[in-house]
Amino acid sequence: MVSRDEEYTLRIDDLYVYIKLINGEVRAVNGLNLYVRPGESVGIGGESGCGKSIAMKAVMRLLPREAYIPRGEILYRYADGREVDMVGLKEESRELLEVRRLGMSMVFQEPSASLSPLHTVYQQIQEALDGRRMMTHKQRLDECVRLLGLVGINQPERWVKEYPFRLSGGMAQRVMIAQAIAKKPNLLFADEPTTAVDVTVQSQVLKLLDELREELDISMVFITHNMGIMAHMTERIYIIYLGKVVETARTSELFKNPKHPYTKGLIACTPMLNMSKSTRLYNIPGMVKPDDAFMAGCNFYHRCGAAIPGLCDKVPPPETDFGSEHKVSCHLYAREEQGE
Repeated sequence: MVSRDEEYTLRIDDLYVYIKLINGEVRAVNGLNLYVRPGESVGIGGESGCGKSIAMKAVMRLLPREAYIPRGEILYRYADGREVDMVGLKEESRELLEVRRLGMSMVFQEPSASLSPLHTVYQQIQEALDGRRMMTHKQRLDECVRLLGLVGINQPERWVKEYPFRLSGGMAQRVMIAQAIAKKPNLLFADEPTTAVDVTVQSQVLKLLDELREELDISMVFITHNMGIMAHMTERIYIIYLGKVVETARTSELFKNPKHPYTKGLIACTPMLNMSKSTRLYNIPGMVKPDDAFMAGCNFYHRCGAAIPGLCDKVPPPETDFGSEHKVSCHLYAREEQGE
C-alpha cells in the first residue's frame, strides 16, 4: 500500500461494504485495500458476485439504498493534488457532486440500461458538461460532436441528434465513453465495458479506451472477470474474492507466476490463442457463496483443492510479500516461509 506521502489518484484502506437484507445482511466488501497511481491502468478481477463493481461504486458513493459502509477509508486526489475523503462526504453534498462532475467518472456495464431512452445523445453528453458552465449552447453542441468524433463515431453531427434506440451496441458503448470523458476526469472506472458487444467491437472499444488513457493522461480502473482483457489493458491487477484482495501483482508477473489457487483457476479458465480444439477449459469447482464471507478463515476454502483442513477454515490467511508489488494472502506460502 502506498503511503500518504506518495503519488496516488485513489487509495482504499480496510474498506467494508455491507448490504442489508430482510433476514440479515451481505458482506459485499471485506477489508479491501488497493491504490491507483496517476496515469496508471489497474485491473480488478474476479467472478461475478465477488464485490468488484460494488467496491468501485462505493468509491463514487453510488451504492444502492440498502448498502452502507461500516468502516474504511477512501481517499481521492484531484489532478491538482487536492485530497478528498469520500467516505466522509454527505450524500448529495456540494463536495460529492463536485467530485462526480470534475474528478472521476464511470463507464457502466450496459449502455441500454444506462442511457436514457427519452433523451438525445446530445442531451445526455452535455449533461456531463455541467462542471464547465461557461459555455453557450453552440459551444456545448460543438463539444458533444467533438467528443463523438474522438470516440470513433462517424458522422457525429448526425448521431448527436439521435436517441439511443437508434444506435448499435458498439455505438451506444462509445456514447457512454464520450459521456464519461466529457468532464475531463483524472480517474475513470470501466465496469465490464465490453459486456454487451461482439468480439470485433470489443477489440475496438478496448483500443479506444487505451488510446484515451494515453492521450488524456488519466488513471483507469478496469473491472472485469475476463483475464484476457486484464492481460492486454492493465499494468497491475488486484484479484478479489468475496470483497477481499487475495493476490495483487504487476500484470506480467501475475500471468507468469500466479500464486493463489483462485488466481490460477481464473487464468486456467481463460481461452488462449494457442489452444487446440480438443483442449477443455478448467472450471473452478463450486460457486461464489456470499455466506462464505462470514468464515473465520479463508473465504475460498470450500472451493480450493489445496485447502488445509483445520487451518484454512479456521485462521485468516496471512499476506506473503514476494517483492515487486506481488503479494498473496494464502496459508500455503506462509507455511513455505516457515519451512513446513
